[in-house]
Amino acid sequence: VLSIFCGVFPASVHAYSGGDGSAGNPFQISTVADLEQLRTDADNGATAGKYYKLMNDIDLSGINPWNPIGYSNPFEGNFDGNYHVISHVTIGTAGSPEPSLFYVGLFGKNSGTISRLGVTDVSIYSSSSADTKIGGLAGLNSGTIANCYATGSVTGGNAGKGFNIFVGGLVGFNDTDAPIENCYSTASATVGTSDDENSSVFAGGLGGYVLGSYATNYYATGGVAGGGYFFVHVGGVGGGGSSDVTYSYWNSDAAQTKGGVTQDPKRGYGTDPDTAIPKTSAEMKSQDFVDLLNEHRGAHSGWLIVPGKNDGYPILGCTVTFDSNGGSAVDEVITDRDTTISEPSEPTKAGCTFDGWYKDAGLTTPWNFATDTVT
Repeated sequence: VLSIFCGVFPASVHAYSGGDGSAGNPFQISTVADLEQLRTDADNGATAGKYYKLMNDIDLSGINPWNPIGYSNPFEGNFDGNYHVISHVTIGTAGSPEPSLFYVGLFGKNSGTISRLGVTDVSIYSSSSADTKIGGLAGLNSGTIANCYATGSVTGGNAGKGFNIFVGGLVGFNDTDAPIENCYSTASATVGTSDDENSSVFAGGLGGYVLGSYATNYYATGGVAGGGYFFVHVGGVGGGGSSDVTYSYWNSDAAQTKGGVTQDPKRGYGTDPDTAIPKTSAEMKSQDFVDLLNEHRGAHSGWLIVPGKNDGYPILGCTVTFDSNGGSAVDEVITDRDTTISEPSEPTKAGCTFDGWYKDAGLTTPWNFATDTVT
């Protein structure tokens, strides 16, 4: 008797740099090859319930066009950027914009969770005239984006008859009930023209269009521009948005133009109602603004200003907490990544003597405040 057996193998061939995809042992993303495998797995519908962690910064220089992660199918897993950055996401050029992608960004479509990730020096040029969603981090978000940011420039084309184009520094289009929480963008956003009443184009510093009551506590500083005037919507935060977004701030000193003419008055959202809050550059670079962002961050990463970084605007920091094992409370510290911190005051507890701070709950490895850095 001859028996022939069919072998079934997982879609993923590349084994990532480590991990098994569980919450306790996420797949480790350390190389461009790891990101490319993530793209393959997302397109194959194989990311749901999986966990991924960025282990170091990754530079995508020299790759053009970058093919977005989650295009045929959305990314559905949990991607922890681990406070690292992915730089130089490049799609098209000014002289040769990308014509055929409809969901454009580091991620094309996200319906999972992306957190603690920076995308820097983004350079995206799209000439698609069909329905297109373009963002530095994600073209379309119908999942969760938290503690993320984008820098660079994002540019879309002219809308064809009956089509809409959405361009945002961080996301192109943020869907209903899709949280964007505790994020920022300094990227510029530019969109083309629409002279047809059945078409519209949108450009926003953070999102081309931002919907949802879960969109909260974010800011944008980049300039925005639309190539025409009619059916063109531009805003400091969003080209369009809904009334239930909260604590969204935009730079009233940044350029806003339609058809080459300054938009007057400038707007936070390019459509009504405009619920975003304007701040001058000086106000956004102040400790008062940092305090405002921290007041509404909830359990998310803390904000701080670091001289010489982000042109003086607030950045997302690491929040350090101290477990005093039942002793008096010790205030948390918000600091930049890869820096040392000052030793806090010693906690007190009746009948006990303070023995120092440790890295682990087992109290085996002391924290050296002179040399140990926050990562």
